[in-house]
Amino acid sequence: MAENNTILDYGEIENLDEAKLQEAKKKFQDTTYTLLRDTAPITGELQSYKYAMQDAEALAKAARGEEGYDDMTPLEALGYVGLTGLGVAGMVPIVGPYFRRAASGIRAMMPKRRTQGIYEASERITPQLREAILNDPRYQIFVDGLPEYRQDLNLPENIAEFRSIFRNNPERMAEFNLAYNTRTSVKNTPLMTERSMKVIEDDFNAKKIKNSKALTVQAAPLSFGKSQRQLRVDNITEFMGSAAWDYVKKGGNEFAKPAQWMGFMKGSLNKGIKAEELEDAGLLIFNKKGEPVGGDLFELSKKYPNMRISKAEVLSVLETNPAYKTKVKDYSFPLNEAEILNVNKTFRLFNDDVQRMLNDKILDTPVGQRQPLKNLITSLNADAKNLTAINQKFSASQVQLDQVIDTKQRLIDLLPTLKDNEKLIVRNLISDYDKYEVLARKGMAKTNMPKHKSVFNDGGYDYREKVVYLDEAIPGNESAKKIYSPHFNDPNPIAHIRYNTRGVDNYGDTYYIGEIQSDTGQSISKKLMRYDGDKPLVRNNPFKNKIINSTLKREINEKIAEINKLTDIANERPLAPPEFKRLTELQKEKKILESNFQIRPSQVTGNEYYGQSFSQKDGTYDFYPMMKEATWTKLALKSLIQDARKNNIRYIAIGGADDYNFSQNYKKKIEQYYGLSGNKLKPSYQKTGDGTSKFDNKDGRGVGKYRNWETGKLQSKAVVPKAMEEIAKELNAKVVVKKVMKSDINKPYKIQDSDGKIVGAFSSKAERDNFLNIDKNNFYEGVDITDIDDPRNYNINVVLDLAGSNTGRMKAYKLGGLVEVKREYFAPLFG
Repeated sequence: MAENNTILDYGEIENLDEAKLQEAKKKFQDTTYTLLRDTAPITGELQSYKYAMQDAEALAKAARGEEGYDDMTPLEALGYVGLTGLGVAGMVPIVGPYFRRAASGIRAMMPKRRTQGIYEASERITPQLREAILNDPRYQIFVDGLPEYRQDLNLPENIAEFRSIFRNNPERMAEFNLAYNTRTSVKNTPLMTERSMKVIEDDFNAKKIKNSKALTVQAAPLSFGKSQRQLRVDNITEFMGSAAWDYVKKGGNEFAKPAQWMGFMKGSLNKGIKAEELEDAGLLIFNKKGEPVGGDLFELSKKYPNMRISKAEVLSVLETNPAYKTKVKDYSFPLNEAEILNVNKTFRLFNDDVQRMLNDKILDTPVGQRQPLKNLITSLNADAKNLTAINQKFSASQVQLDQVIDTKQRLIDLLPTLKDNEKLIVRNLISDYDKYEVLARKGMAKTNMPKHKSVFNDGGYDYREKVVYLDEAIPGNESAKKIYSPHFNDPNPIAHIRYNTRGVDNYGDTYYIGEIQSDTGQSISKKLMRYDGDKPLVRNNPFKNKIINSTLKREINEKIAEINKLTDIANERPLAPPEFKRLTELQKEKKILESNFQIRPSQVTGNEYYGQSFSQKDGTYDFYPMMKEATWTKLALKSLIQDARKNNIRYIAIGGADDYNFSQNYKKKIEQYYGLSGNKLKPSYQKTGDGTSKFDNKDGRGVGKYRNWETGKLQSKAVVPKAMEEIAKELNAKVVVKKVMKSDINKPYKIQDSDGKIVGAFSSKAERDNFLNIDKNNFYEGVDITDIDDPRNYNINVVLDLAGSNTGRMKAYKLGGLVEVKREYFAPLFG
């Protein structure tokens, strides 16, 4: 038995059941939305959903018989209101099986109703229907074809004639549909108010979250710096955009041939766009001379030189660059040294005082009543040991928190039994227990614990790590999600950064970077350097072919539309020989286009991955986006800038190679990457690779630069300082050279650990000495640094000052330009 799609019975229009109406709307919406998504991929999934909802809303008004819609048939409602979604935004006219499929959804919405003679007299056209016709883009096409004296959109006879054509002449309407398909603009109907657009978008987002597997396009397109409202994302598009996307959006033609697009994109390289971004996206690959040698546009120019490629297709390729899918993971302890020291510096002192008082009190207490006091002393000892454990792990456990709460309550219960002077001693400790409890609760927060704190530059507090990684398979790599990084377990890492907090103008307002690294990029670079094959290796991009597939799909849809038109004619009469010949040609052309479809990464299963990692035979190596050193360096820096913006941090400083990193291997490369600090070099660091050339840097002129390893003379700016300057140019910030303090300059009485690292500071010497007196393990040593210019408490480093800088999205690949570190910034330091 045939399925009955009509769910509204005859006679229900006047007393329409709301539940049935909503069910009918949903059925129509699902039908139309699926059709739009399949037939109009370039329109975008969210836009297709909006069109479907727009159609459903208009048809609901027609079903209710609201004013202006009471005489509409289902076909009219689709034609005048749903045209945008089903006719023009899609790539095919409303004919053939697509129309029949849409019509089944409409029948679910409305029963058949008799026509009330609306076409019999133009005066029966309501204002609402007149407005709908005027907003119908096909009506403009109809009027443009009339004699000059009738080319007036507001003439009543024009409106009446167009409506008559719509009802009685489907062949003529199909011609209008086909004519409109060559246009590119899509216009919202008056029904789409700002409020209804928001409702539709929210509804779409809710459905996407509920059934994400059914969707193939993300809920909101990447804005790349635009101001439109956007869902919060968990990847770098939250703070990074594309200079290439902006360039194409602003200046690209709506349609152009592949060779024209290649010329346009080649010209973008002179406008600050980076070839690396175009290559990562799979759009174009350039050789060393700047000539296109690969990529989608290059391949299309050879295979389909006359194909028309839309701006929307090029933009889609750029915004789906895998680089913009990279995520950021933060590694941090729940607690930091300063927070723990704030409790530790007096807790042990007051704890000892209370224990001594309790021991004295035990002597005056009957033997049978001494056990609670002994238990309390045991608890105080346990809490002191737990605080030491928390200081070592920078985190706390539930057992430790419960212990603190229990001990504090027992101290409170003890107060009524004490003398006034004893109460004072206990209340001091209870006050510290309040701080201890807050500390322990915060120490239980779940975080990704840092992995490499033990090896970091001297000074600072609140050590953290950050990793930028691509959390998806990369088809074609040696292993689709192989973890190359020895540092972190995140798949396909692009770069990581290690840093802590220090002071410049005020304590705690500076992020201090100790390391930026790309295990993946460095691994690939080393393999390339060792390669001694005859032909150059090619990084085989598995994310290409997107534009090829989308253009092929559009052409296939156009072929299908023409085939359907001829098929409809064949249903009415036998085809003429030229028509039959054309139908045969279209079917062959369609098969050829379908055979050229390329496998997309999202369609490749785990069993189909093929190894190509550094294959001398195939001349290929693994693909990762953003693998140029300058690019992943700035990616790491900009991820930290985003944190600085959120936390109101003004400065970002980079440690010099001689601050810490110089003690590692690859000294020459490390100096070229980080540059020197502004401090005088230690004697062991003054000699370069040949062991004879010396450079002491006592005047600080080597800050941010590296030396020639043979002559010892200063060369150029190192990679990271140069990247900071380029970012400063982009953000309208500035790069300066400043003293970066290792500890709080307002607390001159320090303590250092057994490695000589300053780990704490006190306002007074007495406070510091009291703390040392109760350090039973002699783990810490006191150091007095009362002079603000004492070189033991600062490094002179290159600093990025974000004060007054732009706060919008940064660009992922754009290098920015060159900013010299001005001499006046050195003046306060070197005279």
